[in-house]
Amino acid sequence: MIELSSAFFFRKKYAISVLLLLLLCYCHTALGQIDITQPFDLTDRETLLIRLFDSDSISNKEEVLWMPLSFSDLLSSNVSSDGYVHTALDTIMYISANGVSLAVALFETMPYENGSVINCPSCGAQVSAAVFDDIGEGRWEIIKFAKHFTTQGSFGLNAESGLVQFGVTTWCLRLQMSWLDQSFYGEYVTYFDLDNFQKVFNFAVHEDNMAAFEDDPDRAFAFDKSIHFIPNMETESGWWDFDLVMQGTQKDEIIERAVPANIVTRYHFDWETNTYLKSCR
Repeated sequence: MIELSSAFFFRKKYAISVLLLLLLCYCHTALGQIDITQPFDLTDRETLLIRLFDSDSISNKEEVLWMPLSFSDLLSSNVSSDGYVHTALDTIMYISANGVSLAVALFETMPYENGSVINCPSCGAQVSAAVFDDIGEGRWEIIKFAKHFTTQGSFGLNAESGLVQFGVTTWCLRLQMSWLDQSFYGEYVTYFDLDNFQKVFNFAVHEDNMAAFEDDPDRAFAFDKSIHFIPNMETESGWWDFDLVMQGTQKDEIIERAVPANIVTRYHFDWETNTYLKSCR
């Protein structure tokens, strides 16, 4: 009889523990859902940082100071020497897509060492982004947030940013960065899909080695590239085809001199890879 009572007691205690755990998980989920659906005021920069990065600590440089919340955060974040991750609001851009007004907010995370941003050729900003839907009266509902999905820039500086239309209802985030050393200068552009912040295309806008061969112009090269969309051509994907136009000169490794490089290459969007590939024509 005693053994039966003990077994019943422990079963009852276990059931209560499970019930409390489920209730705790439910409450936590419910609170999280309430917080997520709560609209944002994009003019309130401080609250925007606090809510998205789960911290109420703001520095005098208008950076939110936060601790990695998960193992994934720890791996993907540049933790500064003070033990915090320093993230600032870089810019907010607005577009109208298919009659819907959207806002794209960009955030930059810089690594600090003893109070100063680390300055080196490969020390750029970790970029985070959020997409918001306009629900009226100055209120914005968040529909996408990606933390540290790429790193751009150098010498402690972020990349230049913008939004580019890739289809009737399709827009991409454009990030442009430059690279400079003693003999080489380059500018590079990467486009990211606003639905998932995955890279869809990247190319060199400009490259040259003019500084290294001022006295040997035959070996000096310089070229520029630009995208020319073809919006009047319907595509199954809804993404416009485009021509990548290259003008200038490029280095020929065999003869070790610069040669003309005026090339036009057609690209189309490929659903299987979710990127742009060269067209065969």
